[in-house]
Amino acid sequence: MGLLDFLFRKKKAGTPQEEFRITDNTVERGNITAIRINVTSGNYDSICNNFIAFDTETTGLTPDEDIIIEVGAVKFIDGNIHDSYGSLINEGVPVPKSAYEVNHISTEMLSKYGKSPDIVYRELTDYFGDVLDGKHYLCAHNASFDIAFLKNSLERYGYSGTLFYIDTLSLSRKLIKGLPDYKQNTLADYFQLYNRGSHRAVTDAETCGNIFLRLLDLIKTDLLNEVARSEKCKPTEEEKEVFAIIAKTMKENGCNIQTLRTYRNSSNYVDVLDVYNIFKYKISKKKSYVIVPKKYADRLTNCEDCTNSEGKEYIRLIFDDPFELVQYGYVFSELYSCLKETQGMYINQYETQFLAQANLTGLTENEIERCIENAKRRQKEKENLREQEIKMREEQNAIVEAKKAEKVKRSQELEEKRAKAEIAKAERHEVIKKMLEEAGSFSKEEIIVIAELSAIQGKRAVIQMDDEGRILRIYENLSDASKAVGIAPKTIRDVANGKYKHAGGFCWQYADKIIINL
Repeated sequence: MGLLDFLFRKKKAGTPQEEFRITDNTVERGNITAIRINVTSGNYDSICNNFIAFDTETTGLTPDEDIIIEVGAVKFIDGNIHDSYGSLINEGVPVPKSAYEVNHISTEMLSKYGKSPDIVYRELTDYFGDVLDGKHYLCAHNASFDIAFLKNSLERYGYSGTLFYIDTLSLSRKLIKGLPDYKQNTLADYFQLYNRGSHRAVTDAETCGNIFLRLLDLIKTDLLNEVARSEKCKPTEEEKEVFAIIAKTMKENGCNIQTLRTYRNSSNYVDVLDVYNIFKYKISKKKSYVIVPKKYADRLTNCEDCTNSEGKEYIRLIFDDPFELVQYGYVFSELYSCLKETQGMYINQYETQFLAQANLTGLTENEIERCIENAKRRQKEKENLREQEIKMREEQNAIVEAKKAEKVKRSQELEEKRAKAEIAKAERHEVIKKMLEEAGSFSKEEIIVIAELSAIQGKRAVIQMDDEGRILRIYENLSDASKAVGIAPKTIRDVANGKYKHAGGFCWQYADKIIINL
């Protein structure tokens, strides 16, 4: 718009401001409600699809004393300019020099090219379409200025409705840092946009709309992150079911639950609130509980102290089944009533805007009933699952016990075999001992028996011979031979392996080898 450039202009002597005051119109005054909105994830797509950039040129800075002398509106659909509307407005009021120096619109131009205001505002509202019904959005730079003039002018000519508008000035200050100022021309230079006619309504509106498109691109990522954060703030279905059970039992205890909401915070607690926090609860695999003041400890069962971070003045009300909380409805209702009484002064001031936040979750009575039915079904599924787990555990325990019994049985059988083996070993040892103690020569069969019995016991029988090859004695193993003749076992082994001929004056040979030569 640019009229801020002459904010501190001096009034020309002899031209008092009253000279430009608009007299009352004969049309019954309308009522325009203008609401400034922010771009959110909820309205982003709608704004991108259809908005109108708007600008005015005026005779001054005060809507009640000055008038619009030019309007410009440019419609953007799906990010592109669709069409535009612009007109000079001749209300029969001379243009002050200070205004002319900014917008270069003269009184003569208004007389020659301007239309009467009733025609312009009829054409403008027709161009706006359902904008006055609050179904689409206006945007303007320093919008409070232009919207104030538009609101006043439309009301003077009998129009009523609701305008939702967005201010590109405040939006650019939020999104872009480091600019020397945030005038529309500065932003146009920043985004490399060319304004064909600065300080004229249609071209300024077109520039404003293009700036707004660039700003929408900048906030898109932030809005996607906002959606992700908002999703994280929504309680899970199981948490909703707990909330539904609590809300219903509070209603049965006389509470108005229509404004109750939940909010899932970053620590995974679910706050139950009505403008102010009433209490909170948490559901986890390890434990589920509601956090309430410690003064209720003597009325509750299955409680434990809270952690330091949760607050030592609070306790945890533990529950496995959310329907256990029904019996504590009076506690939740008492908390609600107490806080409503002490915090009620804030309700009227903040309730509407607070409860309208997107990251708060409320439930209608139908939704509460649906959640409770889901909770019953979930609990039934949990019970079935527990029964299955118990059955599976019993089956697993039976398998384990059977394996233990089988192991004990195998151990006993092994022990019996080991005992029998020991007996057989002793018997074989006695046989060998008896055979070795007998004097005289040994037959091949006897040597084979001795060798085999020794081998069964993990030993290797060794034969003592003279130089003629006559068998003098058979020993069960090297150790017995060594003890009998006083020679080291290694020396006897070396002779038996053919390394030497004699050891202690005797020839030595392993029984299993000499059998081959017999």
